[in-house]
Amino acid sequence: MGDGLATSSATLLIVLILGTTATIEQPCRTIKSISNRALAGHVIGVSASSSVEKCHVKCEREPDCYSINYMLSSKTCELNKGTRLSHPNQFLPRENAVYLDNLHRRYHACVHPPCQNGGTCIILPRSPGYKCNCHPKYSGDDCQGM
Repeated sequence: MGDGLATSSATLLIVLILGTTATIEQPCRTIKSISNRALAGHVIGVSASSSVEKCHVKCEREPDCYSINYMLSSKTCELNKGTRLSHPNQFLPRENAVYLDNLHRRYHACVHPPCQNGGTCIILPRSPGYKCNCHPKYSGDDCQGM
């Protein structure tokens, strides 16, 4: 009876170790900071932050945050509702700024639906990254016209 208990305990230990290992392994995502650039026009929050890392943590905790602008000289953290990829024309030079995408939340065109008048946003793999299905009385790329 003692041998069966020892075998069960050993099996349980192996299962626990394997289970833990499986949950720890996650695909790696890399991120690159971009100096002297910032995303303009998409800031949803501004606060003081002592480091880029702490600013990035604030972004991870904010459900609508998809990137950050960190101002080195003033130690100011800006949380953005978009990214440099979603708004390339608004990714502009800005002295003493550092830009980073959110590692934990990927942006797509339907995050902040562009479809108007009750249209439904559908994600597409090509530019502009979405298509709107409009109600019958509306038309246009974003269901903006009648």
